[in-house]
Amino acid sequence: MKHTNLIGDKGVDKACFNCVERVVRKMFCSIAIFVHKDHKWYNQKSFIKQRRSNPSFKAKVGSNSKFLTLGAGDEKMFLVSRLNRKKDVSQTKKAMYSLKSSDSIAEKLIKYTLSYQHSGKYVPYNIFPKKGSPYYNSNSFARGLLNAAGLYPNKPGYNVPGWSKPLPASKFR
Repeated sequence: MKHTNLIGDKGVDKACFNCVERVVRKMFCSIAIFVHKDHKWYNQKSFIKQRRSNPSFKAKVGSNSKFLTLGAGDEKMFLVSRLNRKKDVSQTKKAMYSLKSSDSIAEKLIKYTLSYQHSGKYVPYNIFPKKGSPYYNSNSFARGLLNAAGLYPNKPGYNVPGWSKPLPASKFR
């Protein structure tokens, strides 16, 4: 998918919703925020430089960009969020869907991820959460986080377990 600069030369370059195939015909979702070298966040230690081994990825987002991933996953049967989780970082080079964003939206996404992470009030995890159950997964987290920040992307054209059960906005505040 073609990416375009979302808010100009000095802002957040891209806020991307990432879905990658994790198991056969099942998708794993996380969020990545990209900034150009002129952005105020570029030198923050949480933002990661593009890897040299991913030339096609560099071509999509620019060689002068860094990124930060926001995601959650199973830790001892609880849905736990982290910045730059290993699985999220390694998968960011794959399929991406650009979202219209701005610094203020990106700040909300980061703030809400950290708020959930530091709350210690994690929800139970299940890889295939069902409506009406107390369980959520990484896709529930990604969709709930986007919704809490005021972003409402369409459902990906793949089988995304947990997408129809977003983590409630109240969990991010």
